[in-house]
Amino acid sequence: MSLSKNKSQLPLTKKRNIVIIIAIHNVLNSLKSSTKEELKKEVNLDLRDYSLDQINDVRTIEKGIDTLEKLLEINILKEGKPVVYKYKTRNIKIAKQLFLHSGMEHMVLMYDVLLSLDGLSFNKLNEKVFHTLGSKGYSKLKELNFFEKENVITPLIQFESHSKFEMDQGKLFLELFDAINQKEVLDLEYKYFNGDIKKYKVSPYLLKQFNKRWFLFVFNHEKKSIDYFGLARIESHTILPKDNFKEKERKCLFGEESYFSDKVGVSKYENRYENLPSKKATSIKIRVEKMQFNYIETKPIHDSQKWHKNEGDDEYEVISIDVIINFELIAMLLSFGSTIKIIEPIELRDILIEKYKKALENYE
Repeated sequence: MSLSKNKSQLPLTKKRNIVIIIAIHNVLNSLKSSTKEELKKEVNLDLRDYSLDQINDVRTIEKGIDTLEKLLEINILKEGKPVVYKYKTRNIKIAKQLFLHSGMEHMVLMYDVLLSLDGLSFNKLNEKVFHTLGSKGYSKLKELNFFEKENVITPLIQFESHSKFEMDQGKLFLELFDAINQKEVLDLEYKYFNGDIKKYKVSPYLLKQFNKRWFLFVFNHEKKSIDYFGLARIESHTILPKDNFKEKERKCLFGEESYFSDKVGVSKYENRYENLPSKKATSIKIRVEKMQFNYIETKPIHDSQKWHKNEGDDEYEVISIDVIINFELIAMLLSFGSTIKIIEPIELRDILIEKYKKALENYE
């Protein structure tokens, strides 16, 4: 959305104008009828709190009202002499519109994400966002109060998370989110489980959660392919302003033939097992107990899951999936225990048998 250039409106790219608009909005949103002079008084109180220049006449108030009406599309009642102003309805929200018109489009997504994540040990992360918004003039916008720790609300949506994310990865999450939005190339330092630390030049594309862990998906400039890194093991990152962001390669992550279309979870082909039939998607047929089938039918293992109705019996149903055999798939199949049996490929069945044997040995 283009930024307003109308001379009768306040440019929303300036912090002072954001403060003015929010101050007028807060008064009118209370359904309190106010004159321009009364609005000016309230605006100046907020400008003083921000240590910004106060306004001397009501022309700025007139521009603010015009901005709310025409740019943010809010119906404002004007009655009497002298004219008093108030909103037609209460609880009007303007955060997303302000973000869009002030060159902060990425905050529209961040607003939705953090609102849905609220209540899941994201208090410190929310506070960081609120501090950032406050520095841009948004701290008195009441609909953003949920970002403050003391104003945690009961969430309507919840995603899986954990307290370690808040302590170790919250700040990194925001910085990577911003790098994706700004299309910045990064020099990434990554620590593997074996202790090795390596550096990679990457174009960041996506933050994705799986099994309570967050991953950054990128184009790896050295490998010339899509790659991913767990946030918990990113040691450091530096912006490389002179390097070109790889935009066209981003499409590999999305669509029917995306990176994720043939995977359970995030990882690639499980190369620790040399006898697996293919590095590409493999058709896997699974026998499932009736009770377990009711669960798997409503929560499919993968989007490719099919039910083979004619191959079942009184005790079992048969399903198939077409996926790459990776670590997450093996872990998920093991989690079903005795309620499933791999019919084919036999190589995958042998892997699970060996896993079960080793598990039994741990109890001998």
